[in-house]
Amino acid sequence: MKPPKSRAAVLVAGVMVLLVAGLIGVLATRRPPSAAEADTPLLGKSAPALAGATPAGAQFDKRTLVGQWTLVEFFSSWCVACREEAPALLTFAMEHGYAPSRGMAQGQGTAQSWGPVGGASVPQRGTTGHGGGAGQGTVAELGSSSNQHEPPEPLVDIVGVAFDDPAGAVRQYVRDTGMIWTVVLDPSGQTAVSYGVTGPPEAFLVDPAGRIVDHIDGPVTAQFLNGVFTRAQSDFLRAERLAGSGGARRS
Repeated sequence: MKPPKSRAAVLVAGVMVLLVAGLIGVLATRRPPSAAEADTPLLGKSAPALAGATPAGAQFDKRTLVGQWTLVEFFSSWCVACREEAPALLTFAMEHGYAPSRGMAQGQGTAQSWGPVGGASVPQRGTTGHGGGAGQGTVAELGSSSNQHEPPEPLVDIVGVAFDDPAGAVRQYVRDTGMIWTVVLDPSGQTAVSYGVTGPPEAFLVDPAGRIVDHIDGPVTAQFLNGVFTRAQSDFLRAERLAGSGGARRS
């Protein structure tokens, strides 16, 4: 008859099981070292609505993402990869006509209230006068501007969604990284769930018809984003031409 195992041996075995299980969990859920296009059941479907408070407390509400290319970017202030990709996102935004003051006008505060962003002053293009959109506040509410004309619409709009992050930490993150696009808080995680997000950084490219056409997992580079966008744009225009020629034949 074998002697019973000691309590110490049982404890060591239990600890080892927990360590192995934890390692498996980390390996299964860790973020990829670089961006990759990933499958999602939302591909080809209408993008879920984006609604919530901005870091400055204004309300943002976009029921549909129809009419313009939109990049929905999920990030967190505690996410190291998010901070690493922030300069690439800023480069991509500027390359596609994003006015530096635009995001701050959309309910995130004014250039004066934020102070220098990204450790340096951002060259001003356009004005802070775009805040009069749906639920985003007005210029009078967000700060005055010497020029009340709205900046031109960017070729690709960007909406950042703060994943599992308090407002104060998000405000500091925006200051640190120089984000110039609209940011929406998601304290309940409802938006992340509707998009099927597992952890930041994750991004979804939405075409002008409001459909999700790409899901990007991991930290991006500007070159990677440009490649994804160029291909998606070509596919969208090709589909539009085919639809138009089919309608012409039927008539």
